[in-house]
Amino acid sequence: MTSLLSFPNDTLDAVPASSLCFLALRATDIKAEDLQALTPRLMLWEDDLWLLDLRPCLSYWSLQAHSSQLTLSQLLQRTLERLSLSPDYQGALAHHPWQAILLVKMLEKKKFSGLTTQSQRIGNNLLSSLSWDMWWAAAERYASHSTSPVQTAFPRYKRAMQLALRRLACDSPGQLKSMPVAQLRRRFGSLLAQLWEMTYSLPHSSSSSEGLWAETALFPWHPFVIREPLIRTRHLDFPLNDWQVLEPFLREDLNRFCVLDSFKKGERILNLEWRIVLYSLQEIPISVLFRHPHCLHSESPHQRTALLQIFYAFQQTMRSLRERHEEAPWIVSWELRILQTLRPLPQRKSLFADDKGEWEELLTLENQLDRPLEAYRVREDWVPEDSFALTSLSDTEPLEDTYLPPLHYLGRHRPLFLMQKPQPWSSSGQSLLWKFRERTMDKWWLAQGNTVRDYYQVVSQEQIFWIFRDAKGQCFLQGIYG
Repeated sequence: MTSLLSFPNDTLDAVPASSLCFLALRATDIKAEDLQALTPRLMLWEDDLWLLDLRPCLSYWSLQAHSSQLTLSQLLQRTLERLSLSPDYQGALAHHPWQAILLVKMLEKKKFSGLTTQSQRIGNNLLSSLSWDMWWAAAERYASHSTSPVQTAFPRYKRAMQLALRRLACDSPGQLKSMPVAQLRRRFGSLLAQLWEMTYSLPHSSSSSEGLWAETALFPWHPFVIREPLIRTRHLDFPLNDWQVLEPFLREDLNRFCVLDSFKKGERILNLEWRIVLYSLQEIPISVLFRHPHCLHSESPHQRTALLQIFYAFQQTMRSLRERHEEAPWIVSWELRILQTLRPLPQRKSLFADDKGEWEELLTLENQLDRPLEAYRVREDWVPEDSFALTSLSDTEPLEDTYLPPLHYLGRHRPLFLMQKPQPWSSSGQSLLWKFRERTMDKWWLAQGNTVRDYYQVVSQEQIFWIFRDAKGQCFLQGIYG
């Protein structure tokens, strides 16, 4: 079987890497428990073909890729190698599960092995070379996962569409990429129209009014249940509503999860549910979502991170009850459920264990806060003061399979600390080390004239300054390197 060749500069801009959140994987020697190291949402599409929804932990994997200076696909490829997959596996990363399935089918037909992505040109070419036989075979499988009325109507609409395609002498689906979906829906039903739109749709460019994520919601996803949710039930001796009294009981329940044989050491939780029962026997589910997978074992016995997130969710629930002019609830019992987890990856066989990196500490810190951390990302702008944008840590864009553009490269070498207004710089009587970095100019539609600026890195008194010289030869201090 031929190994798949991927070129790092062969990326389509039409498919952003941040939307590649569905992985289809064809492997004969993989277990569902191993795949849960990537995501808790799995589906067995057919024999040996798995679908993985990476959305619950996409930000986590994207940040892990950034910390390792890898693209998301490269990180997933290394992770699959750690799962001891055979070299002849086929994997496809796409923005929709249907396209991931078709890509794996094409990899199997071409006898390619490895992982490809929809953002690469080879992935786009594989979709373009799709045959009708393969498309209809995948469509039949899709209909078998759908509801029974759709399964009943599918053969009739299939024969009608095949007759119409034969009259049109259409040899491949790629010849009808631009066919309006509304006409297909009117003549051949909603299922075939939906499949057709999903085959070639791009993120946020769907012709349907419902949009891409509405299509994803309509996908017949049947979760593969590996293990029932872990549950701890507690009945209180007397009603409580004070957090200071509730916290020790919750800490004890969290620590009891850690001693369960079914809850492996190193397993990370994504979703908790605290279902409280009030004195009136009313049940209130309180959802606790972690921004990044969190390990209970690493914080036993204090469980600071999990308790903080439960406390934030409890405060929000109390606030909503007060807004509805309801009295403070008295809790008589509860169930604490672990709904979604990530299994630990196989340990590397090395003499020295990897230390906890700075990114792991940063993710743990963000899990302990009631709001996401803010971060800066590089913008492709030729003016230094506009080369950074504020964003949340979870919204960090994953690296794409391409070389960095020139403006992006320049932004990475500019200082993050920039003054609001450049200050005059005088270096008389000092011995300084000047290093030229770039030449740029003002934005003519925002400033008077079109002044050229030459930027230098200047080393002075064990500090590095960001200084520019204008056309008149005057120097100004604009930034400082940390």
